[in-house]
Amino acid sequence: MSEGKEIYSLIADVGGTNCRLQLIKFHKNDSKPNDVKTEFYKTKDFKTFRDCLKEFLKDLEGSDKYPHNATLAIAGAPFNNKVNMVNTDWPEIDGDSLGKEFNIHPFRLINDFEAVGYSMFKIPKESLKQINEVEPLEGKPKAVAGSGTGLGVCILNPTEDKDGNIKYYVCPTEGGHKDFAPTEQIDFDYLQFNL
Repeated sequence: MSEGKEIYSLIADVGGTNCRLQLIKFHKNDSKPNDVKTEFYKTKDFKTFRDCLKEFLKDLEGSDKYPHNATLAIAGAPFNNKVNMVNTDWPEIDGDSLGKEFNIHPFRLINDFEAVGYSMFKIPKESLKQINEVEPLEGKPKAVAGSGTGLGVCILNPTEDKDGNIKYYVCPTEGGHKDFAPTEQIDFDYLQFNL
């Protein structure tokens, strides 16, 4: 980042129910990004993600706040910067095509829980609540799971850097794409339960 230059970035959480888009601004001296514009949309209100993005960008076109780059966290399994979302009727989202059409480079698509995984070590310890009595083990793999329209899961795998410090890398997964496999009577009772 050159001296004095501000960088505007588009970030998003794109899911089967909600589409949250945010424009943030970075400056080399900032300790964290600044919020410029945030919009929450209902996914069902748009025929494609492109239409939703166009709505978000319409008042930014031609301004100095137009995003230079984009990273979208999407509920799905991106491959070659493309993703088909299973919880919407939207056609495939193609990051390279969107980047070309909207002149935003790079335009990167990542799994939504990959983004969550990267954020886990930014959460202050006082904001975490332990829900069991098990002592956390440092330097061991960690699982992150959360529900939304589907079930998001990622694995944080430890590795040592050249100085022997433990660092984690994120393995995104699609935990929601599995069947329920009952193993105990309470599981079978739940399977048979009908609302």
